[in-house]
Amino acid sequence: MIEDTIRKVEESLRGDPASPARKRELLGLLGELKSELAALGRAREAEARRIASLARAAHEAARAGGDPTQRRHAADRLAESVGEFEATHPRLTSIVEALAESLASAGL
Repeated sequence: MIEDTIRKVEESLRGDPASPARKRELLGLLGELKSELAALGRAREAEARRIASLARAAHEAARAGGDPTQRRHAADRLAESVGEFEATHPRLTSIVEALAESLASAGL
């Protein structure tokens, strides 16, 4: 599931008209993310899946342009989950934050 999401983001980036430097940055962050996720092992896979699911939900809520309360709720749930995860996985959290900031600044 997580691998599928990362693959879809990678495919989307390759087809995006963003600058080559921006693409390299984002693809590099995705590579780091894959490495960190592989290091988690099966024991933490459920936690990582939950964050990925919440990230997708927040992304969909933002793209749908629906109710601002629902968008804020989705973003708050994601932030809370990431905060809990950060305590035990600071490197992974750092990569996810950098990736989210880069995607947002690219308008993706």
